[in-house]
Amino acid sequence: MSKTKRHSLEIRTFASSLRDLRKARKVSLQIISGRAGVSKSLVSKIERNEVQPSLNVAVKLASALDTTLPEMLRYDHYDRIVKLAKAEQGVIRNRKQGWERLILSPSFHGARVEISRLTLNSRTSLGSFPPHPKGSEEYIYVLQGALRVKVNGSAIQLDEGDCLFFEADRMHTVENFGSKKAIFFVTIRH
Repeated sequence: MSKTKRHSLEIRTFASSLRDLRKARKVSLQIISGRAGVSKSLVSKIERNEVQPSLNVAVKLASALDTTLPEMLRYDHYDRIVKLAKAEQGVIRNRKQGWERLILSPSFHGARVEISRLTLNSRTSLGSFPPHPKGSEEYIYVLQGALRVKVNGSAIQLDEGDCLFFEADRMHTVENFGSKKAIFFVTIRH
């Protein structure tokens, strides 16, 4: 009879994870703000959970700490079989800016794939995303609505049911130019 290994999963807030990772890596507010291209006061407010970062600021801060957004939102101890229950899925949202990102894939050190479901209100942009590491690939599938994705200045329109692949080691932006909410999946392979 085989024994099943248990895994524990702790959901992390972005604010606490940012603060804990920054301190563990002995990086000052000044240094991380410089690396991410955001103000020191904004980083401080985010760490104190006084403001929610935009999605692209959250990605820039994760990148400045040499990690990914899913890794910052939770950590886990796992065996080779990981179930991620709905209640355990990490989420980052900004209702004021009109977006939400639900992390669907288990996140652990060395994970090569990130899967997220994003919701973006009509006529809303997620802004510019910095390039992922060389060799990264990104896939976007539109479940509902319409998107405009710009990769290195080239704009691609995606409608419901469309899928896009691109090499993600380049600047890119995502915007909902339509009149209804867009729901889409993003898979990033590192």
